[in-house]
Amino acid sequence: MGQTQPHPDALMERVHQVEPVIAEHRAWQEENRRMAPEVFDALRAAGLWGIFKPVELGGLECNPVSALELFEAMGGIDPSVGWAVANQAGIDIFGVILPGEGAKEVYADPGRPVAGGWFPPGQAA
Repeated sequence: MGQTQPHPDALMERVHQVEPVIAEHRAWQEENRRMAPEVFDALRAAGLWGIFKPVELGGLECNPVSALELFEAMGGIDPSVGWAVANQAGIDIFGVILPGEGAKEVYADPGRPVAGGWFPPGQAA
């Protein structure tokens, strides 16, 4: 879709914005085995649920190198949060291959992650 992508420094500033919130809720997340709502909301406010979402749909439409650097930085702060952001971003890629109306329907809210399973037939052990 190809509009202007954010500068890498601006992306890292978004990561630094959420770092104190992640640190504050790290113990809660570990104890409860899920992302704290406050962390989720901070990621949304920073636009970090839209790494690969097309700009036209309210996302950041990052290039792969910048996105990988962002995922690495997030993982350095908290591996679980980095994993969640990176995996969700992979699903954003479908926004550029869906027909226009379908993409608008699925990605209508840029602050809401889109989730799915890459290989649903698996079995938990």
